[in-house]
Amino acid sequence: MAIVESPEGPIVLRAPTEAEAIAIEDKLRESKRKRGPDEQPGSLYDNGVQEVLACVLSPAKETLDTDDGLLGLYPGLFDRMVAEIRREGGYHVSLTDCPEAIDVQTLATFKRRAVGFAYGDLRIVVRRLSWPEFQSIEGGSNFWAELAALGRNCLVSHKTDEDKAALFAGRPYLAMDLGLSMWKMARGLVETKAKKSESA
Repeated sequence: MAIVESPEGPIVLRAPTEAEAIAIEDKLRESKRKRGPDEQPGSLYDNGVQEVLACVLSPAKETLDTDDGLLGLYPGLFDRMVAEIRREGGYHVSLTDCPEAIDVQTLATFKRRAVGFAYGDLRIVVRRLSWPEFQSIEGGSNFWAELAALGRNCLVSHKTDEDKAALFAGRPYLAMDLGLSMWKMARGLVETKAKKSESA
């Protein structure tokens, strides 16, 4: 559980489900996207507020989501709530390179396409994106949903449905992180001291 202090008392939050986390990230991304001259401003787009409110344990949703509720009176609370929901969901747990996670059999099967990561104390192996998978990423309003699906599809270290369910349980950002890492790798961008690579 996480707590965001407000002028009218604490807001208690739980971690999001994976579906909620994906929806929050996709909706936030879309609401902050730069708009063309003929488009509505981003502030008019759904920013995931209903998914964020679904993670509130107390106070009652009605005291938050009205014009004279907490978010109406203190709109800056929303960003703090999102930050805490992300923290609870493992948003800031990073994938780090871990070549030793790749066993001999996986290396023989996937060769250079096998990539090992450490995620906290877990070791995970994925395969690189194929050409069709990379081309399938549209990068639109469902960008994070697309990446999460690819992250799940590329997983090779956890083969059974039970193993996969156990891996992703309680880690709502893991599939998105795996997909993002595979997407960045597939883009073939190289970071140098002189110039940083483009980010997502």
